Amino acid sequence: MALMGLDIAWARPSNADILSTGACFVARYLSPDDTKNLTAAEVQGYPPDGISIVVVWESTEQRMLDGYAAGAADAQAAENQLKAVGLPDSMPIYFACDFDVQGGQLSTINDYMRGVNSVIGLGRSGFYGSYYAVENVAAAPATATYFWQADAWSDSKWSGHANIRQDGGTALGGSADIDHAMTDDYGQYPRFVAAPVPAPLPAPTTSLGDDEMAVFSEGPLPEGFASDIKGNEIDHSKARVISLPPKNSGSAGWGGVWLSFACDFATVRLRVAICNAAGQFRINFFDFTPGKRVSVPIFDGDQYVSVGRVQGFGDGAEPVGYLIEAVKK
Repeated sequence: MALMGLDIAWARPSNADILSTGACFVARYLSPDDTKNLTAAEVQGYPPDGISIVVVWESTEQRMLDGYAAGAADAQAAENQLKAVGLPDSMPIYFACDFDVQGGQLSTINDYMRGVNSVIGLGRSGFYGSYYAVENVAAAPATATYFWQADAWSDSKWSGHANIRQDGGTALGGSADIDHAMTDDYGQYPRFVAAPVPAPLPAPTTSLGDDEMAVFSEGPLPEGFASDIKGNEIDHSKARVISLPPKNSGSAGWGGVWLSFACDFATVRLRVAICNAAGQFRINFFDFTPGKRVSVPIFDGDQYVSVGRVQGFGDGAEPVGYLIEAVKK
């Protein structure tokens, strides 16, 4: 499911107002106009309430038609503002092409983006524009990594390259445009970190030898919803806390651990929080379609798992079960 966000320029809604719309992120501006720009207070204030931040540079409407040198100058100005408000220099920056691009202008826009990349690097550069502009920039070499497509001038078409879609709707009395993030990493702060990929575990076996997989525990998940789509608690009694084998490595006890979930009858989303010995949590969301078994990565030092259903997926009563298998040393 795509995450909703708001593109906000001059308005300054409270975090509560933003969250009341269902938004999980805000897109805020870097520009020559200080009255609409992102502030250090916002950078510090949004994340504690679960609101991520996307930044976009915008100056004059057809600025990109000034080509490579303009792109380099704008990227340097955007980078300076980014650092001034306390965002990290790993943060992607979108650059706005906010007009109806014509065919003869496309190569100049590509040159502008290459100018941007000469300052912040290709891996951090993002492009905002219409379907046709996004498709052009995405097809050209060394232009942008992130894409944000506007509904305007797009003839109801959506690019498969778009990390964010600006759908054309508004919120907060028309002071904010509605967006949807289409990918896990859409250039947001705090920066997206993919879950580590574990080493392959031995496949489960039905017969036990001296060092084979055995069922450690299994059972159903409670009915009802433990959290909303943003991971906020609804009813913690609807979550199940699952203990993992007491020793996940070594020559004795339990070895590699295999945790999996399966469901039937409907698509279900689970919020899975894994706690290690240091008290640190890894929280991820997993979608399960009928009859599909999904494994969740478990690492040395992990101690227990808290798992619950996410509201908005199924009716909360579908059969969902968990299974923990481990190597018995």
